[in-house]
Amino acid sequence: MSRKKLFTTSRLIIDQLNDFFEDNETQIIKDIKMLFNPEVLEFLPSDWKNIKTEDQVENWLKRQLKESDLCFVELKGEKKIIGLLFLYYSKDNSDTLNIGYLLNKQYWGKGYASELWQVLKEIINNQLVY
Repeated sequence: MSRKKLFTTSRLIIDQLNDFFEDNETQIIKDIKMLFNPEVLEFLPSDWKNIKTEDQVENWLKRQLKESDLCFVELKGEKKIIGLLFLYYSKDNSDTLNIGYLLNKQYWGKGYASELWQVLKEIINNQLVY
């Protein structure tokens, strides 16, 4: 899958994942597998909670790419995926953007989610036409 940088924050890089892995498929899958923790997935769809293997992660990624714009949340300078950002339009209303994210439990409580949302909110507000 190729990567396209969407935006950065002071500590994060948000890249879009498209079509096929290229250079770091194995590491990307390992990093994403770490997200499938019961606490992280507590309020998410039940089929996500059964993902245990790297093959299941890869198949899950392919399904998500068909349904949404899937973005990596990566720590600057570390080339480590610590979360995912999902952007998808409502099937009922193409003007409605749905946003969700997963963050590796190891990175909770450090302000990363707040930092991500603040910059994302600024980008969306700047792109709205009134």
